[in-house]
Amino acid sequence: MRQYPAAFWDPVDSSVLDKIHENTLRVLGETGLNFHSPEAVEVFKKRGLKVDGLRVRFDEKTIDETLASCPKSFPFLARDPQFNVVLGEGMVVATATGALYYITEEEGRRPALLADFENIQRLYQTSDVVDLVGYTPVYPADVPAETKFLRMTQASLRNTSKPFIIPMSHRQECLNMLKMLELAFGDEDVFRKGCVVGAGITPLNPLQYGAEALETMMEMAQRGQALFLAPAPMMALSSPISHLGTAVQQNAEILAGIALVQLVNPGSPIVYMPGSFASYMKTAGCAVSSPDSYLANAINFQLCRARYGLPIRANSSLTEAKTLDAQAGAETMLCMLMAMMGGAHMFHISLGCLDSILGFSPEKLVLDEEIFSRCAHMMKGPSLKDEDYAADLLAEVGPGGSFITHKSTLKNFRKLWTPTVSHWEAHAHWVDNGSTSPAQRAAAIVKERLAKARSDYLSPEADRAIEKMIAEKG
Repeated sequence: MRQYPAAFWDPVDSSVLDKIHENTLRVLGETGLNFHSPEAVEVFKKRGLKVDGLRVRFDEKTIDETLASCPKSFPFLARDPQFNVVLGEGMVVATATGALYYITEEEGRRPALLADFENIQRLYQTSDVVDLVGYTPVYPADVPAETKFLRMTQASLRNTSKPFIIPMSHRQECLNMLKMLELAFGDEDVFRKGCVVGAGITPLNPLQYGAEALETMMEMAQRGQALFLAPAPMMALSSPISHLGTAVQQNAEILAGIALVQLVNPGSPIVYMPGSFASYMKTAGCAVSSPDSYLANAINFQLCRARYGLPIRANSSLTEAKTLDAQAGAETMLCMLMAMMGGAHMFHISLGCLDSILGFSPEKLVLDEEIFSRCAHMMKGPSLKDEDYAADLLAEVGPGGSFITHKSTLKNFRKLWTPTVSHWEAHAHWVDNGSTSPAQRAAAIVKERLAKARSDYLSPEADRAIEKMIAEKG
């Protein structure tokens, strides 16, 4: 497990956190949220909450009790146990999501295909950084809508064996994806044995949960599987323009979702996932890499760390850049650092994102792996062992001496961070090796990893059963 950051960035005073929580309770109690599901509304009625049609209003006792029943951390199990992780301890990297276009050095920008989705999953499996796989890094344009999520789930299960995420969907599609997980594990009771799958849930901003989200939440909660509650409002469009107002709205949406999940099945694992974006007011569009996005979300991270103690997720490699240029590097680095300094346990919408999440680049995935590695190395802080003060070593080497051949250097030099893509050697060496750009070197790494990747992580029996399910659906 990667070490948790040694220091955090707290953007506001603790008294501000108190006000955010108080205003959240006011919104939940006075305004409430709409839940577009009679089944979900019935859960709240049984609790004795105020219900008016779709509108549900919450009391402070319910919020406190349901927050208290959430686990502070939980194991997330993989088909291959060597890839098991714990969410809520250390740093875990998850998938990208939402791209419509696949962008490569060789082909440029084009609609994403199922073959591209498969390659992304292979890159996830061969990554030393990515921990959670599946989900929706791209939406393949060559798969019919009625079988898209099923084909994507099948492709992920064939090409990976790490812990798995599914998208929110209507009930039957969710059940089909969960059945695929059972087949992949070869165990009909797998959901009784721990958390083996998570689902990303995005409310309808502001202050609503849609039918698909609620159906997925109910099915996952009943099985004790993880739910990643991820509001993604746009400041000035679907949330207030102020950072504090957006923080209050996101918090209210997450706490209301937590209440439903915990009332269905107390103890179900939850990840607290504020993901607001600033607006680019020239176009009334989304500015995913704006510092204002990070400010709003960092307030929620601080609130969760200080008050709720739940696992936290952050967006982690967002950029408006259309290609692998200086803008992409600068915006991605800031996004990654803000996520780590905010205390995120789970890094999502990550590694490979371009063009305001509309594009996915396999070369950027490789470059982003290095950015994550750089930031994680820095954030863990220095070693603080007594021998690291090195007073005895300095006395031994003395004035004018050299440390390069000393046994302490030979023993520990591999602890210094080293890049995988960036070129650190002399100019002449760079020229002799083709004067390649970082993107070109990343492209070579992509080809090498895909050439070595496997696609046989599903047993033949499970693969046939899944193929039959999809054929019947189609």
